[in-house]
Amino acid sequence: FEARLEAILDNAADAILTVDADGMVVSANAATARLFGYPVQHLIGLPFGSLVPAGVDGEARAQLTRLSQSGADDCVLDGRNARNEVFPLSISVAPVRIGSDQLFVCILRDLTEQQRSQERIYRLAHHDVLTGLENRVALNARLEQQLASARRHKEPAAVLFIDLDHFKKINDSLGHAAGDKLLVGAAERMKDLLRNVDTLARLGGDEFIIVLAGPLTPDSVSGVAVRLVESLSQPYQLNGHTAHSGASVGVALFPDDGEDAGTLLRHADMAMYAAKREGRNNFQFFSPAMNAATHEHLLLENRMWSALSAEGFELHLQAQVALDTGRVIGAEVLLRWHDSELGAVEPSRFIPVAEESGMIVPLGDWVLARTMALLAEWQREGLDHLRLAVNLSARQFSGGSLIERLDELVAHYGIDPALLELEITESAAMRDPENTRQLLRQLRTRGFKLAIDDFGTGYSSLAYLKLFAIDRIKIDRGFVKDIEHNPNDAVIVAATIGLAHSLGLTVVAEGVETQAQWGFLRDKRGDEAQGFLFARPMPAAEFREFIRRQAQTVPDA
Repeated sequence: FEARLEAILDNAADAILTVDADGMVVSANAATARLFGYPVQHLIGLPFGSLVPAGVDGEARAQLTRLSQSGADDCVLDGRNARNEVFPLSISVAPVRIGSDQLFVCILRDLTEQQRSQERIYRLAHHDVLTGLENRVALNARLEQQLASARRHKEPAAVLFIDLDHFKKINDSLGHAAGDKLLVGAAERMKDLLRNVDTLARLGGDEFIIVLAGPLTPDSVSGVAVRLVESLSQPYQLNGHTAHSGASVGVALFPDDGEDAGTLLRHADMAMYAAKREGRNNFQFFSPAMNAATHEHLLLENRMWSALSAEGFELHLQAQVALDTGRVIGAEVLLRWHDSELGAVEPSRFIPVAEESGMIVPLGDWVLARTMALLAEWQREGLDHLRLAVNLSARQFSGGSLIERLDELVAHYGIDPALLELEITESAAMRDPENTRQLLRQLRTRGFKLAIDDFGTGYSSLAYLKLFAIDRIKIDRGFVKDIEHNPNDAVIVAATIGLAHSLGLTVVAEGVETQAQWGFLRDKRGDEAQGFLFARPMPAAEFREFIRRQAQTVPDA
């Protein structure tokens, strides 16, 4: 029987040993030998405390009895093996009396792998896989701890919200592997600038949070922000390509800008967006005015969604005329909004909100659909000699679905694509010149007229215009308004007209308001113009009447 019992114990997966009342090992199975690294015969007679030091730190019988009466199935203690290595194990103890001898049967299990698995699970739950930084879950806990410490010690703290500039463009153009490498590189640069007491976390995407611990001053926080912007603006080497990113940083201070984690994060986020509006690659401290601006932003966004679903927007048209005759040849489509609560809302107020929120895409789609519907009406009324020009937002132009949507609308309304002119700004065209070139060629093939708007305000050149399949350029009103008094503007406008004509492009001058401007542009052989001299923007119904009266109201040059 004893041999059979010994064989059973030696084949057990758990370490099983017996300890006497003096704390000495009197028997052990093979698993115990493997667990502690001793031969079985060497285990016999060893003090149990040499294997589990914390298990027997006093009188052996009392300690083993305490373990057996702990009320738990097992306890977690540290074991020490033959190599003097400490490792975690679970232990359960059961008292056994054999005759007059008090013995304790101990079952032990190595918890090393279990703890490692738990640590891995914890790390996955609390850290970003790509960068190794703490994630949103860990950040919330760390920020709460930091604020609690700041309250106790009456010290300030700072939250910095970092958004990498141009990340999406780099990710889309160079690939996700390059984008990941940029994120890892940016994280390493930020870590190098921080102290051990500071917290750096990745929220997701290209957004990061830094929590600076006290003692701090606004100047010391500014110093950190400056170094962040400088470091993150240095070029990255990404799989054989040099890429430039930069960062927009928003700063909120505890307790001045908020006394809880949620408020500080929200205000730092607002300040980050203010940095983006200031041209990116800079930092901004939160101010109460930003809070008001955010409320305004949310109000406008909500009202715009309501207006879009309730047909609250309206198209106005501003006439475009031939410079040599003053005859109307078409119009630019302009979006107007009169809200029942806010009254007339200027485009300069609601368009930036639409662009920032992404609402510019459905709004731009609405404009395209209404414009084509209007062209279809004009065709039926015999006004099919007039074209309409629509400005495409950068998001519309680069969103990937423009061609498909235009094809759908043309088929639905049955219009001639040549009557619709699509305008993109110079800066939008230059975001990705190669993509712009390909997309413009596809649009040109379908018969649409194409124009570069606000020419002279961005970064393009006539060399690029030669590559772009466009029909006309629109000279920005900023150059036109001073051509009578500013020789430089006059030279620029005249040279632009001449060079554009050499490339076979038509030139449209915006913002013409005086007879002298009209005369100058006509003398320089400009092609077309629009401005208050000819007509202010007006609703479509009024524009029809304007066309009918136009023959009698052409001003004399």
